Amino acid sequence: MNISIPKTSSEHLIEIALTLTGGLLLILSSWIKVPCFPVPFTGHTFFIFILGLLLTPRIALTSSLIYLSVNVANLLGPTGGYILAMPIAAYFLSAYKQTISPLLALILAQALIYLLGVSHLTYFIGLKAAIFHGMIVFLPAACIKIALAYKIGRKWV
Repeated sequence: MNISIPKTSSEHLIEIALTLTGGLLLILSSWIKVPCFPVPFTGHTFFIFILGLLLTPRIALTSSLIYLSVNVANLLGPTGGYILAMPIAAYFLSAYKQTISPLLALILAQALIYLLGVSHLTYFIGLKAAIFHGMIVFLPAACIKIALAYKIGRKWV
């Protein structure tokens, strides 16, 4: 039997503050951009990893949905699959960080982002080009982001 303990108003306020702060961090981190065609290098995947490691699945998801709602116009463009993948990856990482190892959860979250991103990008530039320009060129940076997020997150996971 699962008994739910009601939350106090201060706990609700903390959840709201964490959700809004997470959403704001994602929006601001997406401004950290190195132009690259057709998908730029950005900082928001790193913050998806941080949110997924440090927050509950619900808060990580809602924070990333704030980011998605601000970027809804970009869903139809080349980066739409990556944007759509962010909430899914944040929820997955947060939900599975303790079931499987946090490092494996980070790698799988990045794989989810690539899967949806490259799949969507294929519509614009074809499969071979999408794999190269939408994943291969990002692998070194992704490894660095995963390593940094793991190092930061393992103190709390």
